[in-house]
Amino acid sequence: MVPYAVVVGSSIFFSGITPNLDVNCDWLIVPGQRVGKVHLGAERSKVMATLGQPKKVAGMEGDAAMGHIWTVWPGNHGHQLDVYTVRREDDSAGNPRNIVRQIRLTSPSFFTSTGVRVGESLRDIQAKSMRLSLVKDSPALKIFDDVRHGIAFEFKKSKVTWRCAAITIHPKHSKVLGEYLPFNS
Repeated sequence: MVPYAVVVGSSIFFSGITPNLDVNCDWLIVPGQRVGKVHLGAERSKVMATLGQPKKVAGMEGDAAMGHIWTVWPGNHGHQLDVYTVRREDDSAGNPRNIVRQIRLTSPSFFTSTGVRVGESLRDIQAKSMRLSLVKDSPALKIFDDVRHGIAFEFKKSKVTWRCAAITIHPKHSKVLGEYLPFNS
């Protein structure tokens, strides 16, 4: 049984109920589109209204002068939801609006329509017919990106195999590491 998250205010809580693989489910990852209720292209203010105020944590980073920011909502068991927003180019300085460009999650509670989720092995995810390209390779971390579909996977070495530690949704045909401020894993 895999727990799933419930957002209350600025906290993310995890329950012991296995979600249904319904495509309208709030725990669904849709590559190139959304994670649960957070959609690419949504305004940051809408995300804040949906998820509540984020906790002030060390991982909250950005370049406010350039209008780029990673906002972090920590959850239980060390999991988190990270949202990268960028100020729209057509905004005026007096009325800036940031839009969501990437959504990163570390919780196994969220899943794709094919059942892919954090915690799976690299071999299992590759077997799901994803078009993954290795974009970062180090002894401690591997990042694979499916640019065509808008989904990337971070893998960390476990005792025996590489396990998915995070999933990032980004616009289709864009590179996960192609943003001004890529997430610092």
